[in-house]
Amino acid sequence: MSCFRSMIRFVGIGMIYSVVLVSSAFGQPRPSLAPSSTHIFPAGAQRGTTVEVRVGTECSPPGASLFLEGSGAHLHVDRLEKEASEDGEPSARRPPTEIPITYPRQWHSKISLDADAPLGVAYWRISCAQGGTGSRPFLIGDLPECIERESNSIPSRAEAIQLPITVNGQICGERDVDYYRFHAEAGQSVVCETIAGRIGSRLDPHVEIHDLSGQRLDTAQSYNGSDPVLVFEPEQSGNYLLRVANISASGSPAHVYRIQLTSMPYVRCAFPSGGQAGKQRELEFLTLSGRGELLSTQRSILFPGEPGNFIYRDPERALGDTVLSVGGSTSVVEHEPNSIESPMAITLPTTVDGRCADPKDEDWYSIRLDHDQRVAITCAAALPGAPAWPVLTLTDATGKQLTNSRSVDAADRMCHIEWQMKSDTEYRIRVRDQQFGAQGGAEFIYRLGIEPARPDFELQIASDVLNVQQGNKAPCEISVRRFGGFEGPIDLSFVGMPPGIKVEPSKIPEKANKLVCQFSALDDAPSDSYSLTIVGSANIDQATVEHQVQARHLGCDNEGIAIQSSTIDRLHLTVQHKPVFRLQCSEAYMYAHRGSVYPYQMEVLRLDGFDGQIQVQRGDRQNRDMDGIEMLDVVVPPGQTNFTLPIYLPETMHINVQGQSQLYAQAYATFVDAYQRPQSVLVLSEKRNMLRTLPQVVKLKALDQKLHMGKLHEGDTIACRFLLQRTSNFLGPMRLEWIPSSPSDKAIFSAETVTIPAGESEGTLMVRVMKNPAHEYRETLLRFRATGTMNEDQVISEDTIQFAMAN
Repeated sequence: MSCFRSMIRFVGIGMIYSVVLVSSAFGQPRPSLAPSSTHIFPAGAQRGTTVEVRVGTECSPPGASLFLEGSGAHLHVDRLEKEASEDGEPSARRPPTEIPITYPRQWHSKISLDADAPLGVAYWRISCAQGGTGSRPFLIGDLPECIERESNSIPSRAEAIQLPITVNGQICGERDVDYYRFHAEAGQSVVCETIAGRIGSRLDPHVEIHDLSGQRLDTAQSYNGSDPVLVFEPEQSGNYLLRVANISASGSPAHVYRIQLTSMPYVRCAFPSGGQAGKQRELEFLTLSGRGELLSTQRSILFPGEPGNFIYRDPERALGDTVLSVGGSTSVVEHEPNSIESPMAITLPTTVDGRCADPKDEDWYSIRLDHDQRVAITCAAALPGAPAWPVLTLTDATGKQLTNSRSVDAADRMCHIEWQMKSDTEYRIRVRDQQFGAQGGAEFIYRLGIEPARPDFELQIASDVLNVQQGNKAPCEISVRRFGGFEGPIDLSFVGMPPGIKVEPSKIPEKANKLVCQFSALDDAPSDSYSLTIVGSANIDQATVEHQVQARHLGCDNEGIAIQSSTIDRLHLTVQHKPVFRLQCSEAYMYAHRGSVYPYQMEVLRLDGFDGQIQVQRGDRQNRDMDGIEMLDVVVPPGQTNFTLPIYLPETMHINVQGQSQLYAQAYATFVDAYQRPQSVLVLSEKRNMLRTLPQVVKLKALDQKLHMGKLHEGDTIACRFLLQRTSNFLGPMRLEWIPSSPSDKAIFSAETVTIPAGESEGTLMVRVMKNPAHEYRETLLRFRATGTMNEDQVISEDTIQFAMAN
């Protein structure tokens, strides 16, 4: 092989009351019920340390298995059983939309890294009886680490950090912003490299450097894939702020990032970007300054003896780590002028390091080839994530185009041409950038390779995960790339196949460029997760050539750029357990008052003799914004089929924005299968909870919205007066209580519950000071709730009082 190539399902409609309602409810797609992973936080750790992590999932039940694959990386907790509480910045309430939305959950686990664990990536995934997920990266670094602690969303609460460091954070709320405070010396080059898209994070990062007053400072900015890199050179020594946010108005636990903040110069590129195996070569390293200039540093590099990529670490530590290419053929550097009038002559085989030095630069090469000779020409940006997007064109000696290839059209960003020569003649090769006429410069570096085309092949699949249910089949499409005129059949072998699984067919026919294999699971195939290696072998030139199938993992940005390779050589197969229950409800519209808890009738259909306990909760995936609605968790006892799901409709719902609420519930259960293995399964309701809202029947109103007080001391009491604004529909008693917003609140205040009797409208609740409020409690907002019952439904109303205290 050349060294240059490296559901839409519509749910039914219940009984509804008019043609208008039928049309509004029809055609809503049911969310996917397949489990998925969303993130891990922190997204990495320093080798030689142990770190508590939170694993993000959707539609994954408690008890799911966690897997970690990587040298020197170990799991302490391999079952996700303890759900982590939400401790990020809350999202602000806003008018709801009818755009599908997800609510990831997080689970506790722990990872240890050996002191000599290889720097780079370990891969993690989850699996349960409902299915498995694709792999995501967990990064292994060698810098000290900081894990964000909320709240650091204003400059005065910025977390103090010290360079060099790797910062781990989450943009958890829709308006969440993270601040960090660091010291830098005048003239010092501070490099801030963000890692988000390249690990599959949902975050589109917006990163800035501020002074302590909050003023944004000038920095030089570059990109590595979709991730920004800032270089900052302060004019004065002192403390500065790193500000991290999301470009769009969204945020969730899955919006994770890692930022490496160092004083090591950032190497934007090296030219040439590689060399011949075993040879010495002079390279120019271009580092980005805080003024936006590219500074040049020369180094003489001895390249390793084997082709591939290697990380060059400068022995003088005057440069950051740089990825360089090692080739097996002669390496040359383009020299100007190499225009159409005066192309640079090259021979076979050759690797050329070139660059489009300005927007109008295009490079021409000439090569004389023999009759009937077949050549392979490749061209790609020197590094994944670099700004270059080469376009490769082959012409005859007169400049007539014969064929071309564009990196922008290829998943691996590589141009590839194979050409069968018709006569002994001269050919021309042109390299220009896709952005010709608009973009160019010292960073637009490419590697051009030309060599005899050797018969060979590559095998790829679009995802590294495949789920097949007991007693069913699942397709897996394998794509074939053929080189050097190879058209023969390819035999497939599946290493690590579990019992009870068959695959057909196992041969890629002659000339075929894809094959759909069917994985079949017997009814009694053990439900578990397995890692397979798929190997393709073919007879080429009387020799057996083998290649492993490469599969795409989830740690890539939108351009397919990853921290390391965007593929792995394993397929993760999960044998799903056949369903043990289904969850249903009526899709007829129900009516409920805002500020009430509505008992929605639900049903469990138990299958295959399953009689265990079932937990019901809010669905992780919704067709539209829930607008603050909460589904209260319910336990369905063994043997029971019918139950009610309490759905709380807050009084703060935005009326007249959504015509109705269309909610999805989910339910999970654990059991022991026929092989005495513990299993956990989660299912999504097959129909929606359809609710229309009615006006409130009562409103709790604080008579004093803000209480101005002097300095509070332990034992003081504060009278909080309230009014119930009743309607004639509700005259019953209500229980009035204080709702703590945080553990800190509970440590400072306490309050006894009181009852406002039936027919009465005023009540007073006494709040007691347990200890002197801290400095940050100069102003604090306390929340109060009134709860009653109307026709067996709960009625709830809330209001707040702001306590303003002296220092």
